[in-house]
Amino acid sequence: MINVDFPIERLYFKFKTFGTASISLDINNKKYQNVNDIVLDNISESENTIKIIFTKTDSTDVDSYATLEKFEINSGDFTKAFKNIDFIVDQKKHQNEPQQYPNNAYFGRIGHLNLIVLGNASPLKKAGWLIANNNFQNPKENIRGNPYREKNFKNIYEDFKYIFTGCLAPKDKLIIDYVNDLKIKEVSNPLDFVEVRYQIQDWINNSQRLNLQNFNKFKYFNYGGGTINFLESFINRCSDKIYLAPKYYYFIGELLEKTNIKICNAFENIENNQRVLFEYPSPWYSNKTIKNKIAEAKSKNCYVGIDLTWAPVATNIIDLDLDLVDEVYFSMNKSWPINDLRPSWRWSKLSINDAISFQQNWNYYQKPQPNIFLKLIQYFACDYTYKKYIKDIVEINEKFNLSATEVLWFTKNDVTKLNEKGHISEHYFLDEFVCIRKLIDHKGEYFW
Repeated sequence: MINVDFPIERLYFKFKTFGTASISLDINNKKYQNVNDIVLDNISESENTIKIIFTKTDSTDVDSYATLEKFEINSGDFTKAFKNIDFIVDQKKHQNEPQQYPNNAYFGRIGHLNLIVLGNASPLKKAGWLIANNNFQNPKENIRGNPYREKNFKNIYEDFKYIFTGCLAPKDKLIIDYVNDLKIKEVSNPLDFVEVRYQIQDWINNSQRLNLQNFNKFKYFNYGGGTINFLESFINRCSDKIYLAPKYYYFIGELLEKTNIKICNAFENIENNQRVLFEYPSPWYSNKTIKNKIAEAKSKNCYVGIDLTWAPVATNIIDLDLDLVDEVYFSMNKSWPINDLRPSWRWSKLSINDAISFQQNWNYYQKPQPNIFLKLIQYFACDYTYKKYIKDIVEINEKFNLSATEVLWFTKNDVTKLNEKGHISEHYFLDEFVCIRKLIDHKGEYFW
């Protein structure tokens, strides 16, 4: 038996025969005589029963034999796995020979081989394979190393395995086209940060889903090229420990891995006067849980940082008194397809002496990215993404039997989980979810 974790679309056998040798196939009760090369694409996606029959005119003729040159499933080479399947010898033709043995891709004795090829044709697996194969990306987004790749089984299968792992926004054509039509000269002016701050706060406050109170409690406001810069700054200002939820954004773990800063579990006892960092919302925990931990940390005079990256795509209403927080980070990088730009913003009660503040004070920051963000918020409301996709998300979750989390893009399915923990990062916890971003991108293109 050969068992694969994807739907079977195609089988390919290539035999080479010598002398009077002949190969016949019986696949799902359909017979094929005198086979050499054969491509089978009208087959079952989930289970195929195959019988390979070898014959020759004279059972003692050692010069009449056959070899299997190649066996492919969906263009992937499974010849090595095939070699381990037992060949059953016709005892009437070879009375003193062993009854069966691994075929090793060689057929010399008259007999047959039984093979079952199993695939996984569950709706989610089928969708994953369709996207990975038919919508192959070159260059590939968000990949370590060279993004330019050849379309072959190895790369298709790699994409298939991780097709529902990730955290980018759907490819919204309206936003992509708007950004692409901008000219550099339109987005190169320096910013008036006082004006920009109130413009963004008003835009957020117009949301019907984000209820963030007390922006006025923050004295300082910064632009940054991605929330990562703010997180790094927060970590660099920790002396010996940092309190986090048990599961967190993997960058934090990667950055802390080679430091002397200890990660402490914020869901256990938080000591007084510590540095505490949360994502809000978080796909792993309820909003209520995170809010309670924020309040607890503040009651113990802790310095609290909050990453609101997921807030614009929260499944439920976000309600937070910002007076409980010492610094907060906001971006639309996971809500809009602007990952190549990565504009983000930080509010803080204290002045922060880091590269971000330095670049802003000296006017060294990059101008196009924040200006593009300011252009976008003139045309797209803070709730735009939620309103555009919520109906599709509900339908997708029902179609694939997925349950929602506190973040729209992440769903749960106990059947579909990666079993290669650490492939992306030892600190990557999002692989326990089914990220439906690709299902949204291709909704209406296939069977969903």
